[in-house]
Amino acid sequence: MQASGSTSLGTTLPDHILDAFTAAAAAGDIDAVRALLKEHFFDGSTYLIYELYPIFSQAARHDQVEIVEQIFAMQEPLTFATEDFVAREAIDTGSEKILLFFLSHGWDINQRIHPGLNVLETLLHTGAQDRDMVVWLISHGASLNERPRHKDITGMSQAVEHTSLDLVRELVDHWGGDVCRGQLLHYALQRKSRALSGTESQSKPAAASDIVEMLGLLLERGAPLNLTLYANDEVSSRNYRVLDLGTPLHEAAQMGHVEAVRYLLEQGADTTIVSTRSKTTALAWAEKAGHRDVVAMLGSLDQYKL
Repeated sequence: MQASGSTSLGTTLPDHILDAFTAAAAAGDIDAVRALLKEHFFDGSTYLIYELYPIFSQAARHDQVEIVEQIFAMQEPLTFATEDFVAREAIDTGSEKILLFFLSHGWDINQRIHPGLNVLETLLHTGAQDRDMVVWLISHGASLNERPRHKDITGMSQAVEHTSLDLVRELVDHWGGDVCRGQLLHYALQRKSRALSGTESQSKPAAASDIVEMLGLLLERGAPLNLTLYANDEVSSRNYRVLDLGTPLHEAAQMGHVEAVRYLLEQGADTTIVSTRSKTTALAWAEKAGHRDVVAMLGSLDQYKL
């Protein structure tokens, strides 16, 4: 393996050798794969394991755990990046055998290749159409509440922004999703139409009713309503102290989410809280963004008093 920071990538594996690997793997010919590995990836080989990523990908996508085993045996231990690559390919195609193989060899299912997401977070970020794979990963040790060191964002943060209301409800009620971590109300306000339609469009906000339903689910389970972003996380608040951070009400007002603003007010959102830098209220944020309907709502609050 090259030293960290090295610019050398080794000698490129010739196409005819890669083609031979591809054919052997496609045919499931373990003996041929083993022979090619011995010939071209012996001790001191000038070829690096990343040259076989196409073979890893092909094997993972066709549930060929024996092929992965052979390469693993020749190159053990694999790098985190290689394990992560193959695991994501396996998740994409539902290959539990590949994942179990890595787990049996000490793969950390919660590892993240800095600064990226771990495998569960990635699956949730992409909309998690495969509910069964989400549950499989959690049941095998993937944490919904893990976070990177620098920022309070979790698998649940990805779930409330990108996946369905039903899945989030299940994750909270049955799989230990923590509504008090990961700034969930803030991420719920970022929900996109992809979460509703299953398409890849990320340009449109979700239907207002969907955002309100998600906010309601989280508040019913105890998510904090009146905290500015990262107020309950010392590391994040320090790292992002140069930003002007507000409460969910601030953000909904700035976005012009009329129904979300109305719902948050009905639930007791405090309109007197000021943001961290500019020391301004949600009303000021709505005024600056030019959302007259929200300004009018925040300017006449008697109807929302309990």
